[in-house]
Amino acid sequence: FGARLTAPPEGEADAAYRAAFNAVRVVPDWAAVEPDEARCHWGPLDRVVDWAAGAGLHVTVGPLADLTAGSFPPW
Repeated sequence: FGARLTAPPEGEADAAYRAAFNAVRVVPDWAAVEPDEARCHWGPLDRVVDWAAGAGLHVTVGPLADLTAGSFPPW
């Protein structure tokens, strides 16, 4: 049982998340990950995955591509 996170929770929210959930869903935002063609910025997603792995939580990723309007990078 988990929730979607875009950043690791901090302070009391960290402890509350770990008490309530055993998983994390990471959903890449293509426009944020690759704001410029061929220049990827994975840092924010990496921080969530690293935090979750360190907390012993299951990590799922997806969807990898969201084809709805507004989800594409500007390039």
